[in-house]
Amino acid sequence: MAITIESYIILLETRLEQFRAERAKYPAYGTKQDEVLLHFIERAEQFVGASITAKDYPLSLSVISRILCEDFFLVVWIAESEKNALEYEAGVLSEVAKMMEVNLAAGRSVIQNKTTKTPVSAKFMDEELLPKLRSLKAPRARIEALAKGAGLQRVYDILYRGTSLEVHGNTFGFWPSIDGHNFTADIPLSSIAAVAKCLIAVIAFPRRSVPTRELLTILGLEKLKGK
Repeated sequence: MAITIESYIILLETRLEQFRAERAKYPAYGTKQDEVLLHFIERAEQFVGASITAKDYPLSLSVISRILCEDFFLVVWIAESEKNALEYEAGVLSEVAKMMEVNLAAGRSVIQNKTTKTPVSAKFMDEELLPKLRSLKAPRARIEALAKGAGLQRVYDILYRGTSLEVHGNTFGFWPSIDGHNFTADIPLSSIAAVAKCLIAVIAFPRRSVPTRELLTILGLEKLKGK
């Protein structure tokens, strides 16, 4: 018996309440790992909530599914250790520094003296600020490598790659999309509900080590042949 769109929405509403319940369990002053995972709980709440609102827009749901899947790979990796959480934070800072450097170098942004409100000197920019930004650059973990390392390569290949086509506009002519209005919401909704359940299992506080097999079972991919 097919699951209806309404059934998926009810399921997502349950997931949303579960995320809120887990968020409330997290310590006010925890480790860096706690802080980062709490950040992803809050992201998941927004994405699941948006999915409920976007139930009539399968293309939007497909994009949300892809983002939530990427968050899932990151969360599995971050939940492994405090070291990974710190590495993730360094990667975020690196991306922010890169964005600042690009826009400052192109003259689109200006750094001002807080007291005088005048732009800082070119000497300060060249000798202090830009070198500081460059020093913050760090290699970021590649999503596919994280997925493979966690034994989730099939999740990457099936869920993440599949929804990436819609994200990058690579579906014209051969993929069920907005063309012909033949793309229904049940596929991305089922993915979002399953990935959300995996996220809840990994971030549930107090945390436990969640076997890869358990995550694949939640996603319905445990019996698939191959890696």
